[in-house]
Amino acid sequence: MADTTVPPPVAVTPAEAIARRPLVDWPAVFAGAVFAAAVAFLFTSFGAAIGLSLAELLAGGGSAVWATIAIGLWVAWVAISSFLAGGYVTGRLRRPLAGASQHEVEVRDGLHGLIMWGTAALLGAMLAASAVAGTARVGAQAVAAAGEAAVEAIDGPAIAYLVDRLYRSTDGAGASVALRDETGRILAAVDGEGALDPADEAFLIEQVSARTAIGEDEARARLADVTGRLQAAAQDAAQAADVARRVGVLGAFMIAASLLIGAAAAWWAAGVGGRHRDEGTDFGRWVRWR
Repeated sequence: MADTTVPPPVAVTPAEAIARRPLVDWPAVFAGAVFAAAVAFLFTSFGAAIGLSLAELLAGGGSAVWATIAIGLWVAWVAISSFLAGGYVTGRLRRPLAGASQHEVEVRDGLHGLIMWGTAALLGAMLAASAVAGTARVGAQAVAAAGEAAVEAIDGPAIAYLVDRLYRSTDGAGASVALRDETGRILAAVDGEGALDPADEAFLIEQVSARTAIGEDEARARLADVTGRLQAAAQDAAQAADVARRVGVLGAFMIAASLLIGAAAAWWAAGVGGRHRDEGTDFGRWVRWR
């Protein structure tokens, strides 16, 4: 009697079990999100070198706006690359649903890529903040430092220094503490055009001439020099504030655009990963060590 080979039993998943399966494959989503965060962290670490070079650029008088654009392009490249990697991992690991059409498979893969993108954006918020802080902070600090220097030039000790210049003399009696304080308050009221109230201007010219033993013309020239310095400092402060505003708006736009492009990249990469999963694409020849 001939031997009969009995085939092994085929495991059949009950329809009820398939129906109870979650529509979202969260393990694949979390795996892709973790991988995307790791890739972003890796590239962000390399970005520290770019941040240092941008700091030198700004310290040397470079444009903060162009530096922000360069930083924004770097952040965009990091975001797109990480979401591409995470989307592919999610699509490749997602469990296919039996009986689904090709269109349904593609849509599910893409939606899983978007869910991965959202999960990575939420879970990696602190990492993203670190990336911005590690790169965009360079531009912000440079602009803030310029603004603080400009503000200091029209406030506090700088005003006292200008009062010293105004009453500097080797022959005059010098100015009393009360007069110096009053002069400082008058100079602090100088507007962005470097103009003084005519009465205040006449008062200061008279006091400088009397306390320093110089003529009124020389006192007027000395006062014009001081108010000119204050005008330049006020203009620098206004320019630094404007640059900071433009840098903030541009940086926020670049980050938002990077996230939007990253969402499209995650959808596309998840679809590619799903196709490779269904086709059984083999990358063995690329990862063999021997």
